[in-house]
Amino acid sequence: MGVADWVKGYAQKKLVGEFLKSIDDPSLKNLIRMTRIAERITRCEDDKGKARALRRYFEEGHPSLDIAMGVIRRLSPNCRRKFIENLFVNAFLIGNSMREHEIYENEGFIPPTLIVISPTMRCNLKCIGCYAGEYEQNYGLSFELLDRILTEAKELGIYFITMTGGEVFVRKDIFDIWEKHNDMYFQLYTNGTLIDEEAADRLEKLGNVAPMISVEGFKEETDSRRGEGVYDKVMAAMDNLRERGVLFGASITETKYNMDIITSEELIDHLIEKGVMVIWYFQYMPIGRGPSVLKQVPPPVRKKMWEREMKLVRERHLFIADFWNSGVFSSGCIAGGRSGGYFYIDWNGNITPCAFVPFYTHNIKDFIYNNKTISDALRTPFLMAVRKWQKSYNYRKPVNERGNEIRPCFIRDHFDESHKIFIEYNVKPLDKNAE
Repeated sequence: MGVADWVKGYAQKKLVGEFLKSIDDPSLKNLIRMTRIAERITRCEDDKGKARALRRYFEEGHPSLDIAMGVIRRLSPNCRRKFIENLFVNAFLIGNSMREHEIYENEGFIPPTLIVISPTMRCNLKCIGCYAGEYEQNYGLSFELLDRILTEAKELGIYFITMTGGEVFVRKDIFDIWEKHNDMYFQLYTNGTLIDEEAADRLEKLGNVAPMISVEGFKEETDSRRGEGVYDKVMAAMDNLRERGVLFGASITETKYNMDIITSEELIDHLIEKGVMVIWYFQYMPIGRGPSVLKQVPPPVRKKMWEREMKLVRERHLFIADFWNSGVFSSGCIAGGRSGGYFYIDWNGNITPCAFVPFYTHNIKDFIYNNKTISDALRTPFLMAVRKWQKSYNYRKPVNERGNEIRPCFIRDHFDESHKIFIEYNVKPLDKNAE
């Protein structure tokens, strides 16, 4: 390392130290100060612009201020520190901004922001229409393999991991993984039934795990899909997390039939009262147990959902994201390992562009156990073809010229294009329905 590089690295470490000193005082003054430090830390001009925009929003009293202040002030001191240090500093400032250009020069691509992983496909429930229900209920990824994946991810500057399943909490060793990688931030999709007081205490102590708990509406809707008594367990889990200051959210499946209830003021008020800080809507995909295209959300309902969601964001200052209506905020599809996006590793190690694209050509073990890396996995022709398609599809064209950002999905909205890629690259299906 030359003197100039050493000086630059030392200066950035000092700036990170200044940033972290501001965590314990979540005042407006400190939030604005943190945006100034973030702008100085990052080497990416795009990220510098985002920091300036966020500072302007805070100074002008933009609704994003309410969202940021609301989340930060409701977290316990430990969860707040880990949320800011692991997610914003490690994942976004250091991982994305400071390393991406270095990695691009060395590897020839900009790595994704996160990886979605299913540590296991086992589950304690049998929910109607769950994509996990069609698959074998084996143990899943070994502790050693999961540890290797996370270690290699950090070498690429990836410190943000989403875990799904199956049910993550059926693995008793999962807390050990989160503790060992305490510099990473983990978002979980969970049914919530196993988050008792002891589990909530452990999550608060860790501080780097944010559960997103599945609900279908109120008691009748949730129990009819997930099983009798599940709703009451979910509400108890939310109480346990809220009382301990753990960041958590709600995950809701949209179908053709439930739009009115899942976007109702009554349900939104109830979830906020329970302590929900994030709401994820997932439009139903016909994969897994008992797939039915009749449940898919048709275009007129998708449009109404999008309008309703944006109204909630504007008027209620809520953090709401929708797969796939929120393509307007992500420049379309974020699968396939693109910059700013992710790719998926299933419970057997198979690599797919997305958890909702049940096709693969390679397994992560092909790389981890053969002196190769996640970088090699990202260069596989199938994932590269998905990323090439993303670049070729101009979402900002008029709708009648094949442009529409609320239709970003590679497999659902553009199945003709995805099918060509599946055939060309001789993909293998994860299950008989995919075949």
